[in-house]
Amino acid sequence: MTRIYLLCLLLLVLTFNYSLGQTLNFDEPFGTQSWTEDGHPWSWDNTGWDNIRTYQPHTGTGHGMSAAGYHSKLSTDANINIQGIWLLTSSASDFTHLNLKGYNECGTLIYDVSLNPMDYQFVYGYVTLNWVGVKSFMVDYNSIDPLNFPVDLFYDDMDYSYVPVINVLNFDEPFGTQSWTEDAHPWSWDNTGWDNIRTYQPHTGTGHGMSADGFHSKLSTDAKINIQGIWLLTSSASDFTHLNLKGYNESGSLIYDASLNPMDYEFGYGYVTLNWVGVKSFMVDYNSIDPLNFPVDLFYDDMDYSYPSMATGTDMRTECNSYTWIDGNTYTASNNSATFNIVGGAANGCDSLVTLDLTILHSAAGTDTKTECNSYTWSDGNTYTASNSSATFNIVGGAANGCDSLVTLDLTILNSAAGTDTKTVCNSYTWIDGNTAIIHGNNQWKLCC
Repeated sequence: MTRIYLLCLLLLVLTFNYSLGQTLNFDEPFGTQSWTEDGHPWSWDNTGWDNIRTYQPHTGTGHGMSAAGYHSKLSTDANINIQGIWLLTSSASDFTHLNLKGYNECGTLIYDVSLNPMDYQFVYGYVTLNWVGVKSFMVDYNSIDPLNFPVDLFYDDMDYSYVPVINVLNFDEPFGTQSWTEDAHPWSWDNTGWDNIRTYQPHTGTGHGMSADGFHSKLSTDAKINIQGIWLLTSSASDFTHLNLKGYNESGSLIYDASLNPMDYEFGYGYVTLNWVGVKSFMVDYNSIDPLNFPVDLFYDDMDYSYPSMATGTDMRTECNSYTWIDGNTYTASNNSATFNIVGGAANGCDSLVTLDLTILHSAAGTDTKTECNSYTWSDGNTYTASNSSATFNIVGGAANGCDSLVTLDLTILNSAAGTDTKTVCNSYTWIDGNTAIIHGNNQWKLCC
């Protein structure tokens, strides 16, 4: 009976281990470069010549292959662990080198295995790798003379498994802890409330998170995260006024607010599926109808979360005339194709690839033509007594598109005339100003109405 039990247990273990791994067998049509296998997308990045060939497979109907010296990265939609792969070479003595390479999600080379091509000539041989956390795979080889001495490398039946992208925050720290390191990342409450770790009634392990009703802190780590869900337990659920789970972005703005029924989590832990993306801080928000006389409790534990992959983004700009971007270049025309890689700029430590989306608007220009007598005070505050065609004045934001408007003065100054009107008259004379002068005693002139 004991032997039967052990045999069944062994079969169960073998079955379980088998279910954890997949085999990429490349059994797609000749020339395929992207396809779906094991329920996941696969593709080469087309930097080289890799695709599927349908002759001499290890098993099935196809295998992977590249041209000597022209190699692409093979990737799927998540990090994988690669246990091993089958290789076959031809003309092995003409290889310059044969390397298998693994890259992480940041594109950084993390594995580089140098092989002897002679070990895989004429018949497929298995290469044990046991790589962990690989995002892309590459074969790298060449010939001593690709034109006259071509070589081939066939690869097939890659054994791999998917790396769980989910981390579990289990709060298994000493009673009262408010800041700690878990899953290799720092975690802490911001102390605006009463949250800390308690060590009774955990969902699993030795601890859970807890706050006092009405006094809640934000729980944060060192990067934005995606939260898949969390386990909750309530006590005295009928005395809750409300129960909300809240998610905040890196600016502190509320972006998620899930309202829950406390009765759903009384007497036993219940799982809340959230599927939040890009969260920097998490909070439980609840209270009692009477905290003094009817206190309530909310326990939370085992939060499932993951860190996002390499970041990409667009820097949208509208500028006048020219703009100097983070790449150091000054652009005088609109541009939506320039990119700049910020090394380690993503929240998870990967690079951040930024694309510029720049619209260049141009300042307006015009001429203010004036003809004035003697002098003129212009919009620049200066008084001109002579003609001028070179003075300029910039009206900030004066153009219809919001850019500046540069105005040039074209001023003509005309000067007033002066002269003497000499008249010889008898008795009286009415002049152009409407006044009449008449002779009065002693030959004195006198104005007369």
